[in-house]
This record gives sequence, structure tokens and C-alpha cells, in this order.
Amino acid sequence: MKRIGLIGESENDRDSLKKLLEKKYGDRVQFIPMLKRIEGYQLDTEKTLFILEEEYLKRKPDAIVFQRDLDAHEGNLAKLKERNEYFDQSNKHVSGSGLFLLHIHEIEALILADLDGFNKRYAVSVSFTGNPMYQDNPKEWLKSKSGRNGYEPKHCAVLFENLDFDRLRQRVRYFDTFINQFDQLLTA
Repeated sequence: MKRIGLIGESENDRDSLKKLLEKKYGDRVQFIPMLKRIEGYQLDTEKTLFILEEEYLKRKPDAIVFQRDLDAHEGNLAKLKERNEYFDQSNKHVSGSGLFLLHIHEIEALILADLDGFNKRYAVSVSFTGNPMYQDNPKEWLKSKSGRNGYEPKHCAVLFENLDFDRLRQRVRYFDTFINQFDQLLTA
């Protein structure tokens, strides 16, 4: 069984991705949340790189998925450069074993690709026919559509349990690309 570390901007992001990936890979991959107490901008610090390297050497995962939100359109070259530099620096501290999952805008863009679980949880009937990668602030979009029950980011992991994996691959190009890379990693 492969051991794959998960790093994200928040505990919510790590748990959400873990729930989603376990649906498809749980029988052959153990997902290990890493850098649990480090969130957001703290991921960009030298201290975090030191902690990352120590944790990597101690826990010995086969690979690590680094996930970040771009917080911009994919055409924002300055933000892309910033996030890619983060990954390149971090990947050096884990012997090049990293795989980068860059969410265009935010992780919540994946929920826009499959709103069935969202509609059930919040007793609403909303649809999103556009490209989830082009929706500015998907988190705020979800909040505005969730009615009086109110979407909160802490609900993300529960919603991710109900996402249709294949639908995400069809509707979100960056996720499909990531899964292709992840599948290659597992067969290497």
C-alpha cells in the first residue's frame, strides 16, 4: 500500500481532498495529513520548509500532494509564478517526491462541478452550467446559494464525500490533469 502525504492551506482542505481521493484509491493508498498546524501564508515560510523536511524524513511517505488555491484566474501569471515557486521550493525538501494540485481560484470550485450533494445538504436547487474554473470566489458563490442553512468552509469535507469523481474529471480540467499525474505516480 502506498503512503501519500497531503498538505493544504487548511485542515479543511486536507480533509476534503482526503475524503475525495479515498473514494477512488482508499483500497490501495493510505493518505497521511501533514503539516497539520501550519495553514495559509505559513506554508510560504522558511521555518515551514524545515518542519516539512523533518516530517518527511520521520513519516517516510512515498509521495506528497501539495495543494494550494491560486485565488485568481489561471491566466494570472504573477500568482501562477508565486504558487509554482512555492511548490518548487517545497518539493526540494521532500526529495522531489511532490505532486502539485493547484486549485484555480479555490478548492470550492470542485463543488461547483457537482452540486447534487450541496443541493441535498442545504435543501436548495441550484445549478452551475459554466466552467467551475472561471467562477470568481466559488466559496462566496456557494454561501450566496446555500439559503438560510449557510455554507461554511468547514462543511467542505462532508460535501466532498458525495462528489462524483468522474463528473469532476469531466468538468474541471486541472483536476483531471492532477488525477492523470496521480495515477502515473501510483504505477511508478
